[in-house]
Amino acid sequence: MCPKKVLENNFSDCWRQIAIWLIGLIVLIVPLWVTRFVFVGLIFSKAMVLYILITVLIAIYLWLVARRPQFLPQLNLIGWSFLGLMIVLVVSTIFSAQSYTSFWGNFQRFEGLLTWLYYFAFFILSASLLRKNQDWLTVIGLASLGGGLVGLYAIGQALHLPGIIIGADPSRVESTLGNPIFLGGYLAMVIPLTLAWILQLKHLARRWGGWSILGLEIIALALTFSRSAWLAGLVGLGIFLAGYGCQKYLLGRKSAILSMLVVMIVITAGLSFIWSSYERADALSGREESINYRRFDALIGWQAIQERPVIGWGLENFSLAFDKYYQMPPPTNGFQEAHTDRSHNAYIDMAVFGGLPALG
Repeated sequence: MCPKKVLENNFSDCWRQIAIWLIGLIVLIVPLWVTRFVFVGLIFSKAMVLYILITVLIAIYLWLVARRPQFLPQLNLIGWSFLGLMIVLVVSTIFSAQSYTSFWGNFQRFEGLLTWLYYFAFFILSASLLRKNQDWLTVIGLASLGGGLVGLYAIGQALHLPGIIIGADPSRVESTLGNPIFLGGYLAMVIPLTLAWILQLKHLARRWGGWSILGLEIIALALTFSRSAWLAGLVGLGIFLAGYGCQKYLLGRKSAILSMLVVMIVITAGLSFIWSSYERADALSGREESINYRRFDALIGWQAIQERPVIGWGLENFSLAFDKYYQMPPPTNGFQEAHTDRSHNAYIDMAVFGGLPALG
């Protein structure tokens, strides 16, 4: 190979490493990025940072593909499913009941089509650039570090340490995510990744550091007092352990999938039974009204799905269905307890936004 070709390949490899580290920095920085501890401003600043960093990543990726076509995306089943979802969301936005909001998203959440397009771009770039185990470990390690820092701040909130800004609900932590449920959902995803990262570390000191990070994340997850996040964390952790155990002992892919499904079903069924028992006894949270307004919003969501089952209402348009189907609830469920922008059920929300094809 001529020296010029060698230099060109080395130059491309250097930029590929920069892109890999940028992917890791995105999953590290965006959860931590806060300019003002006001919920709306917090979400806006995170969205802008996400857009900017992924745009830079896209530019680097296009430059790499122009020189080395082997980095072109190769979609697997997950990739094709994600692409199918994006097509459905684009169609639902075009025929949306309020297309402007569906494309840009509302100011409180920024979950319109534009954000979903950036999510899809991030998925494609990650799947195309992370080709080696070490690449994945670099990104997962940075994600785990971010989770540890988020967890550390959450513990500071719980202890009311000086210099730490307390959340809207002093009895629950929200860290830099702006909402206890958002924090719980984030940690439920990061904790299995952190465990996977720890199990790949070779040096004892690094492993102890990894276990410390995992401990911070678990404590912070508990302090969110979000039952759905606890369930998601346990199920995710159980699925990972089942899959890792099957791989470790060479039981095969089918055994791994079967074990993960069994673990998921057992944990979900067991915790659902325990929590339903607590709720009947009013011993877990004492928030009967919370359950009532979620049922109320879910009913509105079901009525909205029946009206537009194929193309949905468009992203961020639950409020239109809410206004149309809202009826005065019982006295125990005040209007201030109703959520006008979401049903607070991910499955119902997706079916309202993109119809049954998006849910599928």
